[in-house]
Amino acid sequence: CFSASSGSQSLAREWAPQFPIQTPHRTQPLPSPSPAHGLSGFCSVRQNYDGKLSFEEFKNYFSDGILSSEELWELFSGIDRRHSDNVDTEKLCDYFSAYLGEYRNVLSALETLNAAVLAAMDKTKLRYETSSKMEQFLTRFLLRETMHQLQSLQASLECAVDTVEEQAGRESSAPVPQFLSCVKGGR
Repeated sequence: CFSASSGSQSLAREWAPQFPIQTPHRTQPLPSPSPAHGLSGFCSVRQNYDGKLSFEEFKNYFSDGILSSEELWELFSGIDRRHSDNVDTEKLCDYFSAYLGEYRNVLSALETLNAAVLAAMDKTKLRYETSSKMEQFLTRFLLRETMHQLQSLQASLECAVDTVEEQAGRESSAPVPQFLSCVKGGR
């Protein structure tokens, strides 16, 4: 993941926006895939609790303003090979897992990070009230530092998403310096 020795902190600073970003929030989590995927947090789309996703649910989750409804239908139909008008969430996860590439490591690391943060918070909840004043201070500091690190990472990711979406939406095929808008802070 990101460590000071790898130089990734400078990358995060380059991608960090100069002001807060407003992004649309997904309201539906995707269902967890089987352990074979190794990415339990990867697929969490809300479905009708039947393990399947209708095209409407699929479109609501995956619509990005770049792919048209017809293109989303083509993708949906390619995953729904039985043409049942419902995508089995396991098939959905299989489909996207085939394209993870470097993001397999990223999502796996995020899964590990999530477990570590939740475990630390559970221990904090059990021990905080009985800790000394200095231990409580250190706990508050570590929680804030963890939150700041995650917010910095989130801001970098939001900037990258905004940039690739901007590039995907351009009609011109002229090469554009990668992530230029994030580096300059001009969003």
